[in-house]
Amino acid sequence: MTDLEIALEAARGHGATEMLVYGALGGRLDMTLGNIGLLEAYPEMRLITAGQTVRLVGTGRYELPRHDGHYLSLIPWKRANVTIRGVKYPLDRHDVVSHEALTISNEWDSEAADLIVHEGTVLVLTIQK
Repeated sequence: MTDLEIALEAARGHGATEMLVYGALGGRLDMTLGNIGLLEAYPEMRLITAGQTVRLVGTGRYELPRHDGHYLSLIPWKRANVTIRGVKYPLDRHDVVSHEALTISNEWDSEAADLIVHEGTVLVLTIQK
């Protein structure tokens, strides 16, 4: 286990319902990818670094508040079917796959985006422009 996994298990054992992890993106690519992979086991976790946040969401509806000066990117965790509204490039029940860039670098056009994940799981990233 990595130090982060040990810390996450301890936090969960103490009843944590939200885990904000700073400094786990960037640097070594193997560690970054491993940390992103941990989002599957710890959906209550968000990875945060300067100008970026990453979280993994499953089937459901999510309100994504506007972050001025940031892009909104959705990366399917393999495959997903999504609807997204309140953005410059909306989609309606669209199948997205991890090897396509269709859902990268979107922008809010309202105070919040409405994301519905009909099937699958999606990495939700806010990235500073």
